[in-house]
Amino acid sequence: VFGSVASTVLVAVTALAQHARGEALEPGPLFATLALFGPLQVTVASFIPQAVGALAELMIADKRLRRILLLTDPDAWTPGHAIQQPDGSDAQTAIGAATVACRLQDATYVWPTTGTTALSKVSLSVDKGDLVV
Repeated sequence: VFGSVASTVLVAVTALAQHARGEALEPGPLFATLALFGPLQVTVASFIPQAVGALAELMIADKRLRRILLLTDPDAWTPGHAIQQPDGSDAQTAIGAATVACRLQDATYVWPTTGTTALSKVSLSVDKGDLVV
């Protein structure tokens, strides 16, 4: 639907521009315009929805990152669920009063839908104030 409407509008705008320049409206140039806008309408009709979707995802990611990066108190940010150590203790208890903000030790992650191992025995320690990219 979008492609046919866009094509019609583009041909009408071209015809009006031709008329405004004082040129005669002849079938040859108008059919040539239609032929050129045919492939263009497919490109535009497939590009615009993808661009709008990507822009929406970008705006959501930007909002989330700003919320995290602009915190005045890093301790105020809490994840959606409690992080537990393999022995069952709480992550904050295991970290203690150290400056470590996040620590993974021999972590393994398996994709739930496929069962494929994505990470195996990964260890990582991030101090408070560090930026991980």
